Amino acid sequence: MDTYRKTPEKRVELSPGGYSRERKGHSKGGWAYVLRYRDHMICRNGSEPSKSERRMELLAAVNGLKQLKEPCQVELHTGSEYISDGVRSVLRRKRSDPFMAAVHQGTAKNADLWKDFEALCEIHQVERRWVPCRSKHMDSDHARSSARNQSY
Repeated sequence: MDTYRKTPEKRVELSPGGYSRERKGHSKGGWAYVLRYRDHMICRNGSEPSKSERRMELLAAVNGLKQLKEPCQVELHTGSEYISDGVRSVLRRKRSDPFMAAVHQGTAKNADLWKDFEALCEIHQVERRWVPCRSKHMDSDHARSSARNQSY
């Protein structure tokens, strides 16, 4: 029997950002996201030890999806090829995909976060939107700036 998945009514926009820097031998990363629903906007950020800007942006996306209290249609804005390509693999839902096979074996970089992202995509309908870094996308710029501030 085919399972029918109802399309969520709420449509939100999620713009994650990540930044990482090494200072005096210590690496600290910052993450942030902007979540929009109609006229409402939520901005959250945080930091943790990390050498990877990619991990920080993925962490921001996962934390943004976790913020949603009910299934939503999510338009994920990213200018990161790593995030964009990973999201494409997750959304294909093919375990034969080499990237997803590595995620499930735990050999992919950030496999823990990709597994979380995949689980959240079972709840929410996620579609990715490419936002070039210099495009002046207000929410993406705000998320990157906020993530950068968290890394100091």
